[in-house]
Amino acid sequence: MARELERFVALAFCRADLLFELDQSWTIRFCAGTAQNLFACAPEALIGKPFLDLIAESDRKRIGLMLDSGKERGRLDDLPFLLENSGPAGRAASMSGYRVPDFENNFFLAIKIDGKVHHTPDETLPTDPETGLAEKEGFANAAARQVQALRHVGGEAQLTLVRVDHLQELAHELGVSDRQQLMKAVGDILKQHSLGGGMAARVDDETFSLVHDTEVDPDALGAQIEKAAETIAPEGTSKVNALTHTLDADGAGMDEEQVARVIIFAIQDFCGAGTNVRADRLSDVLRAMVLDSIENTKLLRHTTASGAFDLAYMPICDPNNNQVHRFEALTRFREDHLQGLTFQIIRLAEETGLIIDFDKAVVEKAIQSIKELNRTRMIPPVSVNLSGRSLDNDAFMDWLDQRLTKEKSLADRILFEITESAPIANLPDVNKRLKKLRGKGFRICLDDFGSGAASFDYLNALDVDVVKFDGHLIRRACASVRGKNMLRTMARMCKNMNVQTVAEMVENAEMAINVADCGVDFGQGWHFGKPSNDPFDFTKRFASRQKMW
Repeated sequence: MARELERFVALAFCRADLLFELDQSWTIRFCAGTAQNLFACAPEALIGKPFLDLIAESDRKRIGLMLDSGKERGRLDDLPFLLENSGPAGRAASMSGYRVPDFENNFFLAIKIDGKVHHTPDETLPTDPETGLAEKEGFANAAARQVQALRHVGGEAQLTLVRVDHLQELAHELGVSDRQQLMKAVGDILKQHSLGGGMAARVDDETFSLVHDTEVDPDALGAQIEKAAETIAPEGTSKVNALTHTLDADGAGMDEEQVARVIIFAIQDFCGAGTNVRADRLSDVLRAMVLDSIENTKLLRHTTASGAFDLAYMPICDPNNNQVHRFEALTRFREDHLQGLTFQIIRLAEETGLIIDFDKAVVEKAIQSIKELNRTRMIPPVSVNLSGRSLDNDAFMDWLDQRLTKEKSLADRILFEITESAPIANLPDVNKRLKKLRGKGFRICLDDFGSGAASFDYLNALDVDVVKFDGHLIRRACASVRGKNMLRTMARMCKNMNVQTVAEMVENAEMAINVADCGVDFGQGWHFGKPSNDPFDFTKRFASRQKMW
């Protein structure tokens, strides 16, 4: 019998460097293997110690969650992690294991040490400076990874969407200290209830999202936020109201990328419909996505063909005096079904290839509208968005070149913004086309700079006249010295390249002062004015024509 036991252990070490048996509290009951090399002690010395103490702190919460989720069912298969006390960066490892009913249902684990093991440490997402929560960019992918990892070991997760009505109204009533305390309290409550303490994000000013286990009571969470607001601002005239909607993160039959897209869709749906969201599970959301995509594709074709959309003009101003130097033309759909879904519809158009015809329709409407408006009075130049997908299309660029050749008088009246919602595949060819447009006098703007890894590649490869700094970059610049120094450096870099700069999402006077102090040329955001269908609403603030560029 002893010989057979030795054989089984030898076979186990063909795949593993360490073997563990853990009890219900994750205390080590048995250990064999290379403990001396890794932890400077004999295997027997680890018996009785908490297993999680051997895991690097950066991974401890996640591994604890996975083990805890496998208490009743499920197993671990090649779960990557870092070991504690194995060098400054930890030692990459992976674990596999399962529960053995004949041994008091203890967990038996095999750990493999291998420099080739792929390890992605716990998510470190960009954070919102006010709440300390993750920003929405990147959250869906991180949440999808956690949901799928939890499902893999038999656990269950839920996605809760939270809207805190009147939060911004109350925040504006408070002084700086109380406002900071309020926003931090909201963030702390959401993080406290999320998986691993980090799976919560701020979606917009009053909307939040978190992934959590099934023990969390969303109604109690909402009540906790309301109580925190009441405690911090008992005299506030605006009373917050937390509304929640929870979906079971079943993820059935979906891969990680699909789960991420479904989470994004659910968040967008909640932002538009609030507590009237129809789905109760992510799989329901997936079905709704398919149906909505089909319906929205039909509507988009009709909208493009009929021109059933309007342009709203958002002012771009000198942050020192609020004078309007130009506008951005924003698309507003007339169909009730599409109201408030501009970003989602544009993404759908990019995915389906309909963006080419839609961008043509927008350019045509912008040309006709600007000519009509200028018959009344000359308005500042207007910036028109173009998708990277359209810029990559030879037929579209040929059409644009021919169309603008007929409108040479508008060369100083229209500029084109390159959006980053769809990547540009062939930067050298696109740049040749853009140079041709610039040769006709039409200026080019790079939108959302700083929102993704491609920004610097675009700036390096494309000859542009204007760079727009992404709103989240501006928020961080206004919230920390480090962020401000980064923005100042980027603004100086653009100035040295003879490129003008615009700060997006400038929401108050303090932010306007900050971006001006960093050397940014212009600002855009609600502080300067909300989009209007009539640009003459801003007539009194029009800069003189000589100062528009």
